Amino acid sequence: MRVRVSISLILIGILSLGLLFGLGFGQDQEGEKPLVIATTAILADFAEAVGGELIEIYVITPSGICPAHYDIRPSDLRAVARASLVLYHGFEPWLEDLIASSGNVGVKRIQVKGPWNIPPQAVELVGKIAEALAEVDPADAEQFQANAQGYQEEITALADQLQAEAAELRVGEAKAIVMKWQEGFVGWIGFTIVATYPPPEMLSLGEVSELIRIGREEGVALVVDNLQSGIDFGARLAFEIGAVHVVLTNFPGALPHTATYLEMLRYNADQLFGALKAYRGEE
Repeated sequence: MRVRVSISLILIGILSLGLLFGLGFGQDQEGEKPLVIATTAILADFAEAVGGELIEIYVITPSGICPAHYDIRPSDLRAVARASLVLYHGFEPWLEDLIASSGNVGVKRIQVKGPWNIPPQAVELVGKIAEALAEVDPADAEQFQANAQGYQEEITALADQLQAEAAELRVGEAKAIVMKWQEGFVGWIGFTIVATYPPPEMLSLGEVSELIRIGREEGVALVVDNLQSGIDFGARLAFEIGAVHVVLTNFPGALPHTATYLEMLRYNADQLFGALKAYRGEE
């Protein structure tokens, strides 16, 4: 990660502003909503579904950027300095420095670990976020739980619908090469994955050649890319093996019609279904 501005210098500025304006670290004023920091848009979406108007949410990483490549901003430090809770995945290399530099070293941190683009796992993560919000705001714990349950039911209903559509299309008969960060969703919805690949910058020439060989020999229908890790390699691979290139997103809000997690699931499924129909000549 490139840090363009010295964190220590930024901190001096933030601390000075705090003294001038009377800001306290990690302390919400009486009557204010708890401020929840979400390192990504997906955690923010889950937290908003559970917390609703009872919480305030600040998102650090924009949806179209890989969190590992994000450079922190002064506004991130200011937000973390007054936060009650930080929700994070565990793959944000800048998080510990950000929290320490904010001065709010006692802020509650909850790691929401696991693949969120697989609906059953997302249901579990939503429950974990409800528990975390209840810890920082016990008075509203019952409402958080009720909101979480309703949202979990929505996720499950959409998941059942998507898998029914996938079965009708016989997606299991189609083979795919998938960027590994989309492997969980593509496999969950029923496609046969014959190979995966890491971020393109990590691929060797030998690995690229092997992917081309597998794609041709297996008669791969789809090459499925992850938007946040780059899409040029997948497009070239699909061209080389005669497959259809598909771009999915792991974070809501990165593409049109993906503003929420539910919309993102629907969008990703539709991209896969449409690509398969195109490969089969059905559209």
